[in-house]
Amino acid sequence: MTDDEILALYNVIIPPRPLRRRLPETPMGTAMGKIIDAVARIVHLRRTVLVSERRDQHTAFARQLAMYLCREVTHASFPVIGKFFGRDHSTVTHAHKIIRARMRVQPEFADKVNELVQELRPLIGPFWDVAA
Repeated sequence: MTDDEILALYNVIIPPRPLRRRLPETPMGTAMGKIIDAVARIVHLRRTVLVSERRDQHTAFARQLAMYLCREVTHASFPVIGKFFGRDHSTVTHAHKIIRARMRVQPEFADKVNELVQELRPLIGPFWDVAA
């Protein structure tokens, strides 16, 4: 067997690692990227962690908050937000429900989230106000 044949066989048995997941460079992707950046700063996580497959409580809650903010600020559909985060639309729906329930129970949390929504809207631009 030649080296090329061995390498080809190796790539079939153990596929090469995929390239890092890049966030879309569309206007919607850019807007959601800004939201992810803001949430990442607040919760002291890297941006890549929020869109990763990590499921620990801190990361999952931060991701849910980012999904909620994407919905509230950009008015994007659940499937679009899910695709951006690499998740199913039902995951985004669940995240939205979780954050809304916590906001009902904890008024201080609701105030902070509403402040965050108001701070993020100008960063996203006037397009999203018209689209709503």
